[in-house]
Amino acid sequence: MLAGETVRVVSAQPPRPLLRRIEALNSQGPGHAEIVADAGVVFADRQLLIAASSTGGRLKASTLPAGALIIDVAEPLDVLRDQARSDVLILDGEYVRLPRRLGGGAWQSMYGTITRQRRHIFACYAEPMLLGMSQRTDLCSVGRTVPAARLDALADLAAAHGFAIDRLHADGRPVSAGRLSRALAALG
Repeated sequence: MLAGETVRVVSAQPPRPLLRRIEALNSQGPGHAEIVADAGVVFADRQLLIAASSTGGRLKASTLPAGALIIDVAEPLDVLRDQARSDVLILDGEYVRLPRRLGGGAWQSMYGTITRQRRHIFACYAEPMLLGMSQRTDLCSVGRTVPAARLDALADLAAAHGFAIDRLHADGRPVSAGRLSRALAALG
């Protein structure tokens, strides 16, 4: 499941379910997951950080090292934008492009006015739309535990209906290929 990679999970006080999940992942091999108490360990090794807490506000932009690359998939956001940083790339992990047949219309206009997104919506909005379009109530879930097979089925449905991730965004604006290349090069 970890594809031979080492994954570091940042948690100062990891809950037991997280510890059990990491133990299960490690028993599946290849690859390894480990708990670290401080995000600085991830940044010291010039690694990508995927921020996905359920509480938000875990990191401050002002404390990130130059060259940090983060995908913030949390809502509320994990990275507080307390300072503008051109030397750090914080990618929005929620933007999904709508299927062409759903583009436009009054609801998209209203959503676009609120979010400044014309072709993209948050994934948390896309998921119930997708479930409604496919009439698949069996894929609904509540809570933090979602079976991998259900995630695979949702990804397949999203592709079949035309939902896609076609551009990366930072602060709600598309990221240029040059900026992304520079950030990836800094990771080494």
